[in-house]
Amino acid sequence: MKKIIGVILIIGGIFFALLAVKALVSAPQSYEKIRAAATIKDGKLTPENEGKLVVVSGTLKPAEQLQDPITGVKLPGVTAKRTVWTYERDTNSDDEQVWDWKPENTDYSEKANFGINAEILTTTMLAAPTLLGEFKVESNLLNPIIRNTEFKQYDEKSLNAGWKVLSGGRESSYCVSKENWLPKKSTGTYSTTGYGAQKISYGIVSPDDPLEYTVIGVQKGDTLIKSEDVDSVTTVKGIMTAEEFAEENKKGVRGGSIFGIVAGILLAIIGVGMMAFRRQ
Repeated sequence: MKKIIGVILIIGGIFFALLAVKALVSAPQSYEKIRAAATIKDGKLTPENEGKLVVVSGTLKPAEQLQDPITGVKLPGVTAKRTVWTYERDTNSDDEQVWDWKPENTDYSEKANFGINAEILTTTMLAAPTLLGEFKVESNLLNPIIRNTEFKQYDEKSLNAGWKVLSGGRESSYCVSKENWLPKKSTGTYSTTGYGAQKISYGIVSPDDPLEYTVIGVQKGDTLIKSEDVDSVTTVKGIMTAEEFAEENKKGVRGGSIFGIVAGILLAIIGVGMMAFRRQ
């Protein structure tokens, strides 16, 4: 078993490091393309930029209320994260049975609508129709925005049928569920009571965030869409020119690539060590 894990770590580490090297090598090309992009600070659409890479800055605004299509929960701002939690069994370091709530990772597959506004019960990014000046902003451009503030202000009247706000202890605070009650974390018990129960919580952009961002994309009609030719973070906090955005991207790529190379090498070394230990 250790040999198999060692091989996986070696392959994964090499792959991870190669991806980081590729990003570092391609960074200068992306840097020059971003620098050459048109800077738009007034949010105005101009016909001459049609089909071109543009860097647009301003205040992001929702064109409609942000609302979870599954639960009906109304949320502030332009983007949020829905997290689905399931009550499951696990074991701790002492091999005791542990029953606790586990968050589901974001599903970026096609069945989950690529992780945006998924209309199935899964962890997903939520995005309202969003404006940046006169531009409509494609939802996936909002992915880099941080959504780590816990949402607490639920409006029970907006909930879809069957969903309810539960209040009480840690397990049921600031969440919605179709369950009538939510079990608590339990250790050393073999009871299956509550197994498979689910609840949903939300992460939102900080209320203190003025939503002033700079977004890079291609102008297509009245919409800003993701560029397939430029490997860059799409959205950066603050108001920037194309040149400033390029510099910010360069720093991010350099730091991320160095981390990726080091992490990949370490994974490969651990894999080699596990295989050597197995032979002994």
